[in-house]
Amino acid sequence: MTANHVDNHEKFTKLYELYSHDLLCFAISIVKSPLTAEDLAHDAYGKILKHIDEIEEPYSPRTKRYLVVTVRNTCFDYLLRSVPTEELAELQRRVNDKELMITAALPGSGEWGTQ
Repeated sequence: MTANHVDNHEKFTKLYELYSHDLLCFAISIVKSPLTAEDLAHDAYGKILKHIDEIEEPYSPRTKRYLVVTVRNTCFDYLLRSVPTEELAELQRRVNDKELMITAALPGSGEWGTQ
């Protein structure tokens, strides 16, 4: 393995350790199904892994924002395929409000879903 590969593996592991629980809670708050949310959070982490080279610091607000937006978009993609159109606008408003709270919380605090 190359040094870059090891660094990326460690970075990805750190991101997962820091944020997986909170991102899963965020996904659950969007799709309302723990099993579906778990699948979607894992899908989002697959997308994150593809761009791991672009992530500089696991603790930075920019990194946290990228993770939140990736999970949000993955959930929205799922909902666009499965939720009636008339319900999407209200759902998007609620998610945007929740997203603002999440990005304001401290990285890895475990407090995202409780504010």
